[in-house]
Amino acid sequence: MVNVKLPSHIVITGVLLTFLSCRHSPQVILPPDVELKPGDLVFRLGAGLTSKAITTYDCNGHYSHVGMVVDSAGYPMIIHAVPDEHDSPSDFDRVRMDAPDVFFDSFRALCGAVCRPINQDVVHQVTSYAWQAYHRQAAFDHAYDMSDTTNLYCCELVIRAFIHAGASLTLPPQHHVNAHWFNIDSCYFPSDIYMAPELKPLYIF
Repeated sequence: MVNVKLPSHIVITGVLLTFLSCRHSPQVILPPDVELKPGDLVFRLGAGLTSKAITTYDCNGHYSHVGMVVDSAGYPMIIHAVPDEHDSPSDFDRVRMDAPDVFFDSFRALCGAVCRPINQDVVHQVTSYAWQAYHRQAAFDHAYDMSDTTNLYCCELVIRAFIHAGASLTLPPQHHVNAHWFNIDSCYFPSDIYMAPELKPLYIF
């Protein structure tokens, strides 16, 4: 066997690249034993500025984002309205569909939860609404305006899906957020949905 000694700068570069590769490779926080079904609502806490703002002003909040599980050719996928997650430079803030491993990768999620509608009869209708919003590529609602059904933010997508199914969620009054970098006249937080009595929490991770 020939013992080849590499130059020190090559060794150092290789170690750094290995370290950075490991450091920046996303991990999936969704436990492998979690079984997602259509109609399930999935919650996550992000690490970004908007996520920090939501959990700062939401006294009951552990999560900053919510999406809905749908069946896509036999596989669970998650439809959600989200800003700043683009598939290409020409993409825009909109309702999108992601695999659970993407929705719950460690770049996007610090922790998560899954809730299921107690009344399973509403599943077809709520997921149908989510599919419609995805197919029309509804833009993200940066105004957080529940009176405008054209654009949608994450909570609005879920809430309107249940209204569409004739099974409105029991929610508190909308919140007012007054911050110089996050000013919203009225909105719902993911915790409002998470605590709705029409839902049953199944997993927290």
